[in-house]
Amino acid sequence: MTIIGHQTAKTLLFVYGTLKRDFYNYDAYLKPAVHHRRAAFLGAGRTSDAYPLVVRGPRHIPALLDRPGDGHRVRGEVYRISDRTLRAMDLLEGVSNGHYVRKETTVALVGGEEEEDDDENDENDKDRERLLTCWVYLQDVSTRSAAVLEDDIVYHRSYTPDLHDLYIPPTAEPDPEILALLSGGTS
Repeated sequence: MTIIGHQTAKTLLFVYGTLKRDFYNYDAYLKPAVHHRRAAFLGAGRTSDAYPLVVRGPRHIPALLDRPGDGHRVRGEVYRISDRTLRAMDLLEGVSNGHYVRKETTVALVGGEEEEDDDENDENDKDRERLLTCWVYLQDVSTRSAAVLEDDIVYHRSYTPDLHDLYIPPTAEPDPEILALLSGGTS
């Protein structure tokens, strides 16, 4: 088991959007957690169930909709994180004000780097996948406007650099409260 900071981390987090390596929220938040040993990259992953991954709004925000069975098996990354990092991610994702909900889902760890594959190869890949239970941030569609559920919205398999190029961060500077959780003391 990986030791992170002064505690043993048991929490697994699946990220699929701006928290993936080399994207804005990874650089602003998850990378400092890795630096301070409050998070560790485990590898590329893919949801066991299909979910709709959408990019929406004027800021081009990626969101995984809480509609298992729709969309695709979504590719992303798996991290082992500390309790403090989980609290920081809850703040970042706006869990307390209903922007996202945090739920457990099954994720297949498929290797070190994200793979470029499609749903046709999923059955062949299942023999070599290691299944993990991970936290994931989902958008609760039961409380969202009909615009989230429009028929013409595109479901993605992966949040790519091309999609991320369109992303507009909410502020110019990372949130200091979140950074304090990721880099401050040992509690």
